[in-house]
Amino acid sequence: MTRSDRSPARRPGLAGLVVLAVVATGTVAGVAWELVVTPARLTRTAGGLSLDEVAGATVFAATGWFCVVTAVPAVVVGALLAPIARRAVTRTGSLAATVLSGVAPAVLGVVAWQVGELIGRGPSSAQAAAVPVGGAVDAALSLGTPVALLVGPLVALVVVLVVTVWPDRGAAGRDSPPVTPGD
Repeated sequence: MTRSDRSPARRPGLAGLVVLAVVATGTVAGVAWELVVTPARLTRTAGGLSLDEVAGATVFAATGWFCVVTAVPAVVVGALLAPIARRAVTRTGSLAATVLSGVAPAVLGVVAWQVGELIGRGPSSAQAAAVPVGGAVDAALSLGTPVALLVGPLVALVVVLVVTVWPDRGAAGRDSPPVTPGD
């Protein structure tokens, strides 16, 4: 088997496995997001549903929890891909693993967002209209800003960057004397 036969491009099963792992992890992250977030309580008024200060803070906290829930698997993705990226960059100059370490968490974040919002759906219009004035209903889980989708890729790329530029003790040789200033 030659080196080119072992390349990831020649193993389509590997790409499918990566996609499956990203979608599965995104699904788990979406479920986790829905589980850790306390839904905001909307109060029914004569004019419709109202959001008070506490409920507004709860909506903001949901976006923060999304960032946490997607950053954790992004660290894992970055840690798993960092040695591959380092090897690829130093040997061949390829940035494929580095790009994948940014794309995979982005896809994971989109999957988590959609799964979380699907599970954390709020009341329908008919259900909200049926709530009496002064009554409360849980708000739908939603991402406050799409910028939160960038947290996962940023975290993964920082991990890859740190590992890639960190000095490799094995490459310098363990028996080489330390370099002192003035040498």
